[in-house]
Amino acid sequence: MPKRLYGSSNNKVNSPQWLQNGSHESVVLDCEYEFAEKDNYFVVKWFLDNDPEPIYQWIPEFGSRHFTYRLQGRVNLEYSIFQSNELTRYRAINIINPTTDLSGTYTCNVLSRSGEDLWKKKMTVYAPPKEFTFTLTYESKDNIRLLCETKGVFPDHERKLYKITSTEKLQDLEVDKVYIYSQDPYNGYNVTVVKSLKANKLSRREPTIFECILTLSGTKFTKERRLFHYPGLFFSGGQQLL
Repeated sequence: MPKRLYGSSNNKVNSPQWLQNGSHESVVLDCEYEFAEKDNYFVVKWFLDNDPEPIYQWIPEFGSRHFTYRLQGRVNLEYSIFQSNELTRYRAINIINPTTDLSGTYTCNVLSRSGEDLWKKKMTVYAPPKEFTFTLTYESKDNIRLLCETKGVFPDHERKLYKITSTEKLQDLEVDKVYIYSQDPYNGYNVTVVKSLKANKLSRREPTIFECILTLSGTKFTKERRLFHYPGLFFSGGQQLL
């Protein structure tokens, strides 16, 4: 364990927990710390996830600031914390137009003559789905196929299927297959889940409601699509909700 810095009980990392892609002109990641007067030589380093190379490094004594390629052209170089204080002036990062590829766990590492310490904070830049469709297809009189598709969504997300009637409890449907066509922070996740059901297992007295609910990890974002199956009806095609 690294030696704790003087006054480190008040130290912390400040950043938004989550924000929508394209919704903010800029965001500030700030590393708050306190030092004794003798700690006039130190280094502040910022890391993203498990990358061993710091995305930002500041050495106040030499006036040295360095950003890696991931932040080149994406940082407000004029931004400062307490302009008059040479020991805190450039501790923070002001990211311009944060995008999904900058999601992750940020670590602020401070090294001084008194010791070393670090603090972590996760920030998620999420992208809602560009497309979110839920389709019910009657493959035959007895077979129903549910297809829930999401495109261009980030980060990884959970897709849950449910069956609902007025007389039954909400039932979680276990999907048969999951197809992942894309999974990167630039193009997002393109995922399709499939569930097949027997029509004769459904209620014959009232409509059955099917739901596909999408939630994004690390955020409060949720979205749903709903379809209805009416007993006694059969269509050669299917119904789709966009």
